[in-house]
Amino acid sequence: LHLSLRRQRQMCIRDRPIYEGKMSEKQILQDELGRLCTLQNKFIDDEEYEKAEITKRKINEIQNKIDKL
Repeated sequence: LHLSLRRQRQMCIRDRPIYEGKMSEKQILQDELGRLCTLQNKFIDDEEYEKAEITKRKINEIQNKIDKL
């Protein structure tokens, strides 16, 4: 479990978007994805693995929405 959360953390750091100006729906979702990844990283650092797993599920839901756009 902890290893999969750490892999997710690495993916979040790599995929975090940076935008300027008006944002599309996809960009808004990606921005939310970045915020959730930051939160998940905090939970992992604090060894709050249950919260990190819940956040991971939310991250996956948003990633699925992005993939459908």
